[in-house]
Amino acid sequence: MEKIVVSRLEELGGRVLLTKMGEGISKNKSLELLGIQTTKSVLIFACARAEDADNMLMALNLELNFTEPGNGLGLTIDVDGYMGSKGLFI
Repeated sequence: MEKIVVSRLEELGGRVLLTKMGEGISKNKSLELLGIQTTKSVLIFACARAEDADNMLMALNLELNFTEPGNGLGLTIDVDGYMGSKGLFI
């Protein structure tokens, strides 16, 4: 799934800066009772122009359905003007 999201972000005009594996925060009582609660998650950090960010999230949401529990979380952070970020896409 990680490779699909990364390639889709790049197709939509984003620049992937970091991908990192981690432990998920989702709780499943049945798996917990069996002692096999090891939900993996992937953090993908990407930059995009402000004009493109919402469209990118909407496109990814249509494909991945973020509203369904366990399918991920998408958000944007406005960094316009911080540490020369305006120059990233010029």
